Amino acid sequence: MRSSPGLFRLGVMGGAFNPVHLGHLRAAEEIAWRYGLDKVFFIPSALPPHKGGEEMASFQDRLKMVELAIRGRSGFEASDLEARLSTPSYTINTLMKLHDGLRENEELFFLVGFDSFRKINLWKRYRDLFQLASFVVNVRPENPGSRRLLGSVLEECFGERPHWSSHEEAYFPRGLKPVYYFESSRLAISSTDLRERLAAGESVRYLVPDSVLSYLLRHGLYQRPA
Repeated sequence: MRSSPGLFRLGVMGGAFNPVHLGHLRAAEEIAWRYGLDKVFFIPSALPPHKGGEEMASFQDRLKMVELAIRGRSGFEASDLEARLSTPSYTINTLMKLHDGLRENEELFFLVGFDSFRKINLWKRYRDLFQLASFVVNVRPENPGSRRLLGSVLEECFGERPHWSSHEEAYFPRGLKPVYYFESSRLAISSTDLRERLAAGESVRYLVPDSVLSYLLRHGLYQRPA
């Protein structure tokens, strides 16, 4: 799906990136190609509202690792936007700020994993999010029934199941932006697993970019004192 002439599509990939890994990068790469995104902003959360129980590297460390991870990839850009907004870091505040700065020929696409999207009814002002950006929900292709489950999540959000377009592979909530269903070759890598490996002194090579690995080791992030 390529953008129409004169239309500029902006992807937004938020998250803790605690730390960023190759799974994040591969998902963004595939989604950018599939939906003709002209740019993808990687926006680390300054203070994620639902991450209170996990070890969190500083915002500056997480931002720096994202910058290192995408260096040299045209069309990917790291943003410190959430460090300049009020905390906790609610997605509604981020998308409102981005939406307010859009030009007439620009539109937003919010990239999100299915596991996170399943809990979207817990997000602040979640219904308003669908007025600001189209959603691209990235699911694991090995999970059967994910499309129907996505429809059930949306039905719970809006009180009715939105229309499904097999041509667009998207749900269309009444009067709101579409919600695209996307199956990527999502790598089975998680930031939680990476933190546990680092804390145990195990290798995370080939799970993160080499530049990120060097940063993690140089700064001793997530590692327990000897």
